Amino acid sequence: MRKSTIYALLALFVWTMAVPATAQKKQQRSMKNLDPEATVEAVKQVIRKHQGLGGANFIETEIYPQFKKNPEVLTNIAHAFDFQANDTTNAFIYIERALAVDPKFVPAYVEKGSILSGWAKTQEDTLAAYGWFDKAIAMNPKSPLGYQAYSKALAKQHDYDGAAKKLEEILQHDPNYNVYVEIGNLYGAAEGLDYANKAIEAYAKADMAHMTSNQIAGYVTLLQAAGKAGQLGAYKRSDSLLTLALTKYPTDAKLNRLMMQNSVAIQKYDQAIAAADVLFNKSDSAEISLDYFMSYAKAYEGLKNYNAAIDQYRKCLDYEIVRKNYKSDDAFENAKFREERQKNTAWQAIAKAYDASGYTDKAIEEQKKFIEHRREQGKLDAPELQQLARFYESQAEISMGEEQRNMYKKYIETYIELAEVSPQNAALGYFNAFNYARYKLDPENKEWLYVPYAEKVMELIPFPFAEDAGQRDKIMLETVVARLGYDYFQNDQYKLSGKYWRMIAQINPDNAMYLRLYENKIIRKKLGL
Repeated sequence: MRKSTIYALLALFVWTMAVPATAQKKQQRSMKNLDPEATVEAVKQVIRKHQGLGGANFIETEIYPQFKKNPEVLTNIAHAFDFQANDTTNAFIYIERALAVDPKFVPAYVEKGSILSGWAKTQEDTLAAYGWFDKAIAMNPKSPLGYQAYSKALAKQHDYDGAAKKLEEILQHDPNYNVYVEIGNLYGAAEGLDYANKAIEAYAKADMAHMTSNQIAGYVTLLQAAGKAGQLGAYKRSDSLLTLALTKYPTDAKLNRLMMQNSVAIQKYDQAIAAADVLFNKSDSAEISLDYFMSYAKAYEGLKNYNAAIDQYRKCLDYEIVRKNYKSDDAFENAKFREERQKNTAWQAIAKAYDASGYTDKAIEEQKKFIEHRREQGKLDAPELQQLARFYESQAEISMGEEQRNMYKKYIETYIELAEVSPQNAALGYFNAFNYARYKLDPENKEWLYVPYAEKVMELIPFPFAEDAGQRDKIMLETVVARLGYDYFQNDQYKLSGKYWRMIAQINPDNAMYLRLYENKIIRKKLGL
């Protein structure tokens, strides 16, 4: 027998005798408790003694005789044949044996229906599966197993409302059953906003006292998604749920992560820091991700503790995902793409935190490093340069003399680079250069520094306007043309000034300065209007 076959059989044997908790974890099937230690030890002995044997004959001769009166083990054997070996023939034989021992053994009916549903190729196959689930319900209407399996099969057909109604039927026989948790899970797994809202409505009816931490986390995740979509009350509801849940599960990593993120969203930053402390230092099973550092940093930033925020953002930059944690290359590449976006956000957040804390010079240096990083990647774009220009503007406000003039020049240089890097924003780049050259660097217009930038704007925004010309372009062109017209008028260059005012008459005949000049006959004559 090939080694791979032996390993497959060993896996089947272990599954055959597996404890119910394992079965539930893998297939969400609910079975009565066996004695785990005795069962596992028996399986070990059988495997050690019979490694060279295998298949249905081995189970028939060695395993079945020991448990032929145990419908639970027989049903587990049936599941193993189907799940591990795709052998429905033997699976059905062992289900029949289980029902021969106990005709009312619900898990056997559920197993038969689940196998039929899993392999269904026609509507008749699906209906046959439903029939077995109906039998399971009929055998014990208070057992949730039949309803759950039926609901799962309906959800497989995308009949989520039908699946929810099927689950609700258990309340007719067990009014205290916490079914709305399962309905919340059902709708939460479906795609679409309507189903997400239905999931939230279902969870709201559930008894939180009987919800696991995972179920609460699922509910809160949906509420937070609703909060991001604009339903602000969802964040408040999440806050109440998490506060209550953490009294029961104080060190649960998922709940503390959600509390940290939710608290940041509603600006309860002290509460976010407290949850982060538990998550990072006291939680039971936290696997720290880049998202956690981002939320931790935002909490500190909200408290204006910028040094601590910068420390957390630095950890984001150092964070690296690894391939082994992803099922496929595509999944890994998608994760890397998302990681890069988050790191870019963190890097710019570091610069903004320096600026907010009064260290704009450090903000400028950090932003320049980020820009070089993006340039090396070939991904430098307008927003990164706009942010650098804002930092130069902030630094200019607290500077004097030559240092201030130097900041103005840097601002202008940055927007000229933006025009080169991002052609679709070129007019905006030169317009901002025009503004700073005219009103900041040379406010008295002694050197006419702004003119090349104004002319560049005119070159980039053709007139007459194209049909799809945006309002921003129209405002920018009107502003630079009017400025040229007025400054040349002030400098007694009436012919040149008139050229620009005639353009304004076409761009916007209601321009206030144009109308004032036009009303004066002498000026109108000088300008040739």
